[in-house]
Amino acid sequence: MEFVILDLEWNGSYSKKTGKFINEIFEFGAVRVNENMELTDRFSMLIRPQITKKISSRVKELTHIDPEELEQTTNTYPHVVKLFTAFSKDAVIMTWGLTDIQTLIINHEYYYKDKTLNFLERYVNLQSYCENCLHKEDPAKQMGLSTAAELIGIEFDDTRLHRAIDDSILSWKCFARLYNPEKFQKFIRNADADFYNRVCFKNTAVTDFDSPLIDKKQFYALCPECGKKGRRLTKWVIKNKSFRAVFFCDSCKIKFRGKVHFKQKYEGIEVRHASHKIEKSENNPSENDE
Repeated sequence: MEFVILDLEWNGSYSKKTGKFINEIFEFGAVRVNENMELTDRFSMLIRPQITKKISSRVKELTHIDPEELEQTTNTYPHVVKLFTAFSKDAVIMTWGLTDIQTLIINHEYYYKDKTLNFLERYVNLQSYCENCLHKEDPAKQMGLSTAAELIGIEFDDTRLHRAIDDSILSWKCFARLYNPEKFQKFIRNADADFYNRVCFKNTAVTDFDSPLIDKKQFYALCPECGKKGRRLTKWVIKNKSFRAVFFCDSCKIKFRGKVHFKQKYEGIEVRHASHKIEKSENNPSENDE
């Protein structure tokens, strides 16, 4: 088994043809690795933007890309994809998180009117694999590449991050340190119809109290000190896409703020609860304080 770790850089571009913004890819960077975790080949190519030639200041700041580099290249997206298809043949393709693969699908659909990536047969979310290996405590927060590298003890030049080839190399170094063939096998996904439906599904917060997707039994909060259910003092209100209210714990005799977050994911509704004690320095908490 061989692996290709892909990283992409893109620019937010408004397409008159589609009437919406598209994250237009302008750089492919990838490394090919064998089962011994040895780097056997590299792939690095710039793409001349077709939707817009203007690169945002934020992208220039992050990537240090020189717009003149993009203007001088003659590579088009279809041309680069054709070369990458040959480069990645028969390999498991990986990206750090789903954003790159989602962006790739969007670009592919823009150019080919088809979201199916002909070169993708097997896929692994490398971020998810590394998080699992490193026993990340909070599943709601995704681990960045640089954070993973620091935890593993890999030295890197942070000024070189956010260029496709450099990020793919750093991803490979993290992968090499954490690779366990038996464990890794469980993270491989076949690029079938269910894969595309899952990857393209947009997670959304549910903020309508009367939504049939919400289980009303989930509207509770646990005391941050004893863990018992609190007695609600205020109405539920929405803030930052979460339901919030003030509670009182009859056992601990404290007030605390409770939060419930509902998110619609491909697998169903995800519910998260959180609470924290209201300190005496806080003034008369009410639902409006939330």
